[in-house]
Amino acid sequence: MNRPNTIIAVMDGDCTLCCRGAQWIAQQDRQDQVRIATVQSDGGAHLLEEHGIDPTDPISWLVVDYGKSFTALEATLHLAKTFGRWNKVLLILYALPRPVRIWLYHLVARNRYRVFGRAKMCDLPDPKLHAKLIA
Repeated sequence: MNRPNTIIAVMDGDCTLCCRGAQWIAQQDRQDQVRIATVQSDGGAHLLEEHGIDPTDPISWLVVDYGKSFTALEATLHLAKTFGRWNKVLLILYALPRPVRIWLYHLVARNRYRVFGRAKMCDLPDPKLHAKLIA
């Protein structure tokens, strides 16, 4: 599943917010470093389990970069740092204490279907995104 110099992001393939996040990754990843697996795929679920995350937990969001894993808001901030440019403005969230960042992420993650709705990542007509999806 992993090739050298590849960052793997595992996210919910049925969540509208996650789909938007995947599109953000596809647009910002100018060096083509990131591949995306969905929580619903066997590979995505396996990677979550390898990192001690329950694939059925609604807060499942993982980024693995050179064997180092990032979860929750830390995963998003790691990608923002990786992509650079104006994405670094997100790093202001590091000013929040870590427990607040965790609480904020959990609040959004647990309510994402209700607030943002559902969408199928694979159904999005975005060729850049489809090039990043892995089974």
